[in-house]
Amino acid sequence: MNEKIEMLLSTYAGDDTDLCYYILDILNQSENPGSSLEYFMEKVRTRSSDETYSLEKKFSINELQQLDSIYSKYVDELLVAIVNKAHLSKWNIGKFYDTLWEKISTDILFENEKTKSFVLFKMAQNPLMPYVEIESPLSMSDEKFSEILEKNKDLIIKIRHILSLNFAQKTEVASLILNEIQKNKSFEEQSVILAVVLDDFTQRKVNGLMQMLGNANVKFEQNK
Repeated sequence: MNEKIEMLLSTYAGDDTDLCYYILDILNQSENPGSSLEYFMEKVRTRSSDETYSLEKKFSINELQQLDSIYSKYVDELLVAIVNKAHLSKWNIGKFYDTLWEKISTDILFENEKTKSFVLFKMAQNPLMPYVEIESPLSMSDEKFSEILEKNKDLIIKIRHILSLNFAQKTEVASLILNEIQKNKSFEEQSVILAVVLDDFTQRKVNGLMQMLGNANVKFEQNK
């Protein structure tokens, strides 16, 4: 079945929602649908199509809008829950995709092939896909975090300065920050410093978005 998926990915012309309808049909026919689902999720973003095979249109705009309204939030939350369960329970990749396929194919809310195809489409879009196995993350007390933060405050000031510079290439910023983080630091120290860098970088992106929205005269209504 993987050969059929590969052929489809490399030749299809049409909407991705229609692609997922065809993929679902292949998965339904597969003797090992979990493995075929894994193959699809791992290859769908890496393959380019020559667009020699036109897909039949399966969804109207109204159908997609309705599916999006009903299922998008649920599918995103469902995938997060399954991925978190998989990491906590140390599932291998095969068990994850077998479980994911069982959920797609048996969930009572996914009542027909169009709905299941849309679910497949939403999951393929999610940055949690493809699933990968990860090591156990580092955790520490707030006191330990604050202690390391205080010890490395000068370095964090320096890194924030680097982040504020207008380099032409992202690799220039990344190489300078990486070099600073790696200087005679323990794994715990590197993790704390990187956590601060990531938080700072995320906040800068949010501030930039808010600035753009402000320039466009877009306002948010405050929740009461």
